[in-house]
Amino acid sequence: MIEHMRVRYSSGPLGILLIPVLVCGFAVLGQSQQVTDQTEHESALVTERFAAERLWVWQQRLNLADWNISVAVARATDLKPKTLGNIHWDADKKRAVIKVLHPADYNMPLADMLADVEFTVVHELIHLELSSLPRSDASRSEEEHAVNQLTRAMLALDRKR
Repeated sequence: MIEHMRVRYSSGPLGILLIPVLVCGFAVLGQSQQVTDQTEHESALVTERFAAERLWVWQQRLNLADWNISVAVARATDLKPKTLGNIHWDADKKRAVIKVLHPADYNMPLADMLADVEFTVVHELIHLELSSLPRSDASRSEEEHAVNQLTRAMLALDRKR
């Protein structure tokens, strides 16, 4: 690629100066991408740690302490459209994994984003609590509505403390 740039832009005195500028520009872009990747990785770790702490609290409150539940940060492309997280569980082994949305996929202040992550954790735990009830595609929308209402109520009570 640099050879292509040298041939294309080396005609004339300005072209000779342009090559080092372009090369340095690509180097800076590469470093910028590295910083962005590192920042995204660090913000994902902070989010995952926050979610794990809130998971522990809500797992105790919802009497799910006998479950082995972990949390993972996931990009929006790894989740269903228009969702902020999900849960997958194995009832026989009492294991579950909650996925929460990666901070890079949020467009809001940090405090609001963390509050939303906590909402997702509680929401998914309530789904787990209700997992023994009969389910169908027809009841899915009603379940989501009920889970959202319960989550809002529980978080409102918690935040009034």
